[in-house]
Amino acid sequence: MCAQVLLCKYNARPNLGLASNREVLSSCALRDSLGENWDVFAAMQQRYDPQGLFAPPLWHLISHRKSGVFYEGCAMAQDCFCREDSHCGPLHKCVPAGVFREYSVCMADVWADTREL
Repeated sequence: MCAQVLLCKYNARPNLGLASNREVLSSCALRDSLGENWDVFAAMQQRYDPQGLFAPPLWHLISHRKSGVFYEGCAMAQDCFCREDSHCGPLHKCVPAGVFREYSVCMADVWADTREL
């Protein structure tokens, strides 16, 4: 959840060498946080690889502001931030985070059920 708050709320940029797919393909477009640097990089990519032969699939997702694919357990595999319970692993629920309620986290069922007490 900390990464999601940094990326979305504070418009931070992930370290692309260390970032997981969910940080690069979060609901907050990485492309938008890069500003002019994105335009420079995209111009270089267009100049040296106009057909996109050497561009990884991740480049196309970022450049078109697409989010990752959601599937069962994707939050636990660090490919997504959960939007529904199925994105979490077994015995976990997707619930609003404790402080920043607009962001969701996977929480064990036993804790998720007692959060409102």
